[in-house]
Amino acid sequence: MQDLENLTLDPKYNDVLKTNEEIRPIWVLLVDGGLDKNPRHLKNIKTYCHFFQKFDLDYLTVQTHASGQSKYNPVERGMATLSEKLASITLPIDHFRLHLNTQGKVIIPELAL
Repeated sequence: MQDLENLTLDPKYNDVLKTNEEIRPIWVLLVDGGLDKNPRHLKNIKTYCHFFQKFDLDYLTVQTHASGQSKYNPVERGMATLSEKLASITLPIDHFRLHLNTQGKVIIPELAL
């Protein structure tokens, strides 16, 4: 939720999030089914309630796709094409594993960043 609060403070997003310098009163959030944003978990419900009150919203709905329906999630659809493109890339081991020893432990911390 901190990300949403930071977006409301960033002037780049004023045209989307604000009208006459006030936060728009109706918000629709589409989240994934992960534990950190899922609206079924009490911690998240409390966080959304706090968010609703803090920004004095008139309406806030949090939607998530059902299990197995990620193919309809626009974010996951975008990531699928990225994964497909990245899957065909081969990284040379002699260049990218210089910071690891034979057990996979970091031996050159500067290269591990």
